[in-house]
Formats: sequence, structure tokens, C-alpha cells
Amino acid sequence: MIPNQKHFLTNLKRKARLASNLAIAALASPRYRKDFDGVRTFAIFIGYPRSGGTLMGSLLDAHPNAIIANEANVLKALRYGFNKHRLFYYLLRKSRRFTAAGRTHTGYSYLVPGGWQGRYRSLQVIGDKVADITIQSLIRRPWLAGQLKSAIGIPVRWIHMIRDPRDNIATMFRKSAHGRSIDETVEHYFHLAEGTAWLKRSLPPEEVLDIHIEDLTARPGDTIGKACAFLGLEHDESHIQACQRIVFSAPRRTGTGIDWPPGILQRIGESIQGIPFLAERYAEPV
Repeated sequence: MIPNQKHFLTNLKRKARLASNLAIAALASPRYRKDFDGVRTFAIFIGYPRSGGTLMGSLLDAHPNAIIANEANVLKALRYGFNKHRLFYYLLRKSRRFTAAGRTHTGYSYLVPGGWQGRYRSLQVIGDKVADITIQSLIRRPWLAGQLKSAIGIPVRWIHMIRDPRDNIATMFRKSAHGRSIDETVEHYFHLAEGTAWLKRSLPPEEVLDIHIEDLTARPGDTIGKACAFLGLEHDESHIQACQRIVFSAPRRTGTGIDWPPGILQRIGESIQGIPFLAERYAEPV
């Protein structure tokens, strides 16, 4: 099968799945209308793949008053006609299905023992984790940020997971499903970083939270608590204690285990200098 045919068939399958999910949501969402009307905040992740977003999303999903879906792609769902209640049901269903499947991703389990993943006590926060696709969608269609806010009618809060670019790029390269070269991976990463920087400039600072994976692993309780407060979730000590059990002790330094081609690390370092939120922590001394 030639690449264009494969791309066409992949898109066709995705559209068919969205159409199916829209039909399911249309039938099921009325049963949850009262719960969905009580949601106060919408959370959406931005940034890059392989940066800790699946972990952070799962930790938030374990809170008794939150549902965070994994890779629902809400901006595309909006374009396919999901209204507020259907969109929320779609996210709830995605969270439940990910939990029922064991919440395993790249060989790591994101199940929080005793957590509320896929269910809730009182639904106050709902959202989606698919950081890179969200940024790419907004680069192509900037108006979707406003469309999302208008469609759901509640405050939107943006969560930006950040990892050392060298480690992030190395992991993206090793795990790429697109067969990108290391040069192409570097270009793709900084395309996402520049798009994220543009979005952050267009939003009020209080609507965006930067979370460094190094802070999450070094101080999980404080970092999870900060994320919950940012979304308006009440402090729940049992939730934080349960989450701390699945957070690894340090981020994986995958950048040290790759054979970088000549000049690539210098190129990465120069690009880091041009992105403020990367430069403040990851720029190397000159």
C-alpha cells in the first residue's frame, strides 16, 4: 500500500469512529445532563508527546471530582458536531474505556490504586489529554480555542507538560510511529514548542499552567496539589497519597542514551534559547 493510500484509510477510519462516537453520545448523554451541567472547569493539555502528559492526566482523572480523557481530540470532535453534553459524554466514555483496558501505555501502568479513574463522586472538572495534536490543530485553525470556549460555556484551563527537550526528542525519535529521522523529530518538536509559545502569549497567564516533569517526580504531592488547585479541585489528601505511589522517582534521561548526529545537540541548544519557557530551565551555560 502506498503512503497516500495508507494515510487516506487511516483518516477514513478515524472519521468513522468519530461518527460512531457522536451517535452513541447523542443517545447516552441526556442521562448525564444534570452531572454535566455541574462542571465548572474544562482542562486541556498542550505541548508534546512523551512529556509526561499521560501520567499527569491519569493522576488528575483519579480525583473524585474530575474526568480527564486520554487522547479524545476534542477540537476535532467539535468540528464533527459534538455539542457540550455530547462532548462531555464522549470524554467520560474515553476515560472509562482507558481504565477498563488497564491504563497501560508504552509498557507503563497509569492505574492509581483506589483512585476514581473513569468515575466520579461529583463532576466538577472534565477534559482531555492529547497535547501535540491539540497544538497542531490550533496552529492550523487558531479560532478553535475560542470555539471550544463558546461551545462549552465554562472556563478553559490549559496544562502544559514540559520535559528536558533532549530527553523529549530522544524518546519521540525512538517511539515514533511516523518513521521520522532524528532531524525531522527535532524540527517537529520545536514546531510544537513554537506553537505552544504562541498560544501562551495569546492567553491570560492565569489560564495556563506549566508543569515540569522533573518537579512532578521530585515533589509529586506538591505538584499534583498545584495542578488540582489550578483547576479548582478541592484538596484531597487520600487522592494525592494514592497518586504518589505510581509516580516514578525521576524522569528517564533518554537523551544520554542516543547516538546524536554531529551538530544536532548544538542545534537543539540554540533552539532552546529561542523559547522562553525552555530557556529558563534547560539552556546550557555558554
